[in-house]
Amino acid sequence: MAALIVWSRFSAGVRPGPDILPSLALGAEPPDADVMTRPPRPVNERLLSGPVVVRFLFLGAIQAAGVCFAFFWRIHSAHLGSGHFTAANPVYGKHAP
Repeated sequence: MAALIVWSRFSAGVRPGPDILPSLALGAEPPDADVMTRPPRPVNERLLSGPVVVRFLFLGAIQAAGVCFAFFWRIHSAHLGSGHFTAANPVYGKHAP
């Protein structure tokens, strides 16, 4: 049965590589002793509050800026101009001079 579950994960396109580190982090986290004694959250409390959304947007902007910086730095270091990125001259799969 376990082999069937593993095979279904591979055949479904779920890659085990990116799941390893988060799984280790969750497995190494100590459990909360009082998690079952805490009362549930109020019904009118939102899951995504204003500060949580602001934090998501802030962290997303930092990640987007980092990706753009890495992209443009790589283009600059490979000595590629903006004219290289056209439909008539695709650079994907080719090595830069």
